[in-house]
Amino acid sequence: MSQDNKALVRRLIEEGINKGNERVIEELVAPNFATREESMRTVGVEGFKEMVAAFRTAFPDARMTIEDVIAEGNKVITWAYFTGTHRGPLEGIPPTGKQVKVKDVDLYRIENGKIVESSTTFDRLGMLKQLGIISVPEEGEEG
Repeated sequence: MSQDNKALVRRLIEEGINKGNERVIEELVAPNFATREESMRTVGVEGFKEMVAAFRTAFPDARMTIEDVIAEGNKVITWAYFTGTHRGPLEGIPPTGKQVKVKDVDLYRIENGKIVESSTTFDRLGMLKQLGIISVPEEGEEG
């Protein structure tokens, strides 16, 4: 079961997210899907597709590169990098043309062969820093 769940999540990332294949998202995401993040609330298959479309609009070359996948029971954790070039609007931020590479860790819960829940830890601060939106003093610098 854990191996099947790993394959399901890999397929969602590689085909649904990286390629923007909505049919794969519809096949693998449950109608009652929900995220656990307050800052990025996504609900249902349509919400998941909208989230992917928003990132693919902001970063047309968006790619999640999986470094590691761990599964136990009905849960799968991915440790990945998100990369892309900021060519479209992102949450009110106009395109900068800059490339980003940030860490992304996701916990997926699966029921009856579909993803019903996710929780994400995404290096948003690192992304905003790489886009030049914010500056963070380096260690030893005064702010």
